[in-house]
Amino acid sequence: EILDLRPRLNAEGRAYGSNAAAWWGFQARVNDVDGTPFDAGNFTGTPDSNEEFVTIYEIVEVDGQEYAVPSYQFEWPVVTDPQGVQRNYIAYPGTCIPHDDHGETVVSSDVSDHGWSKTEPITYYDDPFKTGYMHSS
Repeated sequence: EILDLRPRLNAEGRAYGSNAAAWWGFQARVNDVDGTPFDAGNFTGTPDSNEEFVTIYEIVEVDGQEYAVPSYQFEWPVVTDPQGVQRNYIAYPGTCIPHDDHGETVVSSDVSDHGWSKTEPITYYDDPFKTGYMHSS
């Protein structure tokens, strides 16, 4: 039984969360709105197409209630893990992404210092879609 749930604030007094739209979720069982299957890189046999993305939410309080408000999204990049394995899909939860400077984000070298890398800069979206569907070509 959960009796209480409070966001953990960062040094600036703000709280964030994330959600991955990935091959293991709703998208794995339902086609895109145009009827085509959800692409997830090599995992779905579509190495040149990946519709996986991550939404970053800020937790805000309004009148004593907390809400998750989409802040931005990014396309899943091709990443190489510390063992040298390159993947073009979200292989498992907890995968580290070496981010680029973006908006208020000041990137540390913590992720890359642990051996994670990516092949190209990350594509960010500052006006998140209000639904879980996003398709980029």
